[in-house]
Amino acid sequence: MEFLMTYGWAILVVIAAIGALAYFGILNPVNFMSEVCAGTPGVDCLEKATVTASDDVIKFAIKNNIGTAINITAATADGDCGATPSAFTVTPDGGSVRDVKAGHPATLQPDQQAIAALTCANDLKAGKISTQITLTYKTLTTKLDHPSVITVKARAS
Repeated sequence: MEFLMTYGWAILVVIAAIGALAYFGILNPVNFMSEVCAGTPGVDCLEKATVTASDDVIKFAIKNNIGTAINITAATADGDCGATPSAFTVTPDGGSVRDVKAGHPATLQPDQQAIAALTCANDLKAGKISTQITLTYKTLTTKLDHPSVITVKARAS
């Protein structure tokens, strides 16, 4: 009986410690989530995205690695962002803001970078978000539409 009581108290202390860590948020899975912004080859995502939950905006940096100039003509999203973004702008380095959603394509020269801002249709909540953004672009040489899928996993603040 003494043996069982000793181990019983030890197990009770361990369970209490785990409960305290969970209560104070130390074991929250959001703290261990890696932030990712990855795109298909061609239109690359350069670094992790910035997500502002109060404005429902996802900002990410992209780079044209296709080797020819492109026009970004549209964007759709799924996951936490919703299917049809309410706004989508692209600001190329050295250029002005282009409102792609309003029908003004953004031209990116080879190796040119840009900041893309997507305003989600759904209300974003603080915490982890996961969405896939499909950018549609045309090469200026062939005028053919191509999709580029960008996966964003980030913490919304």
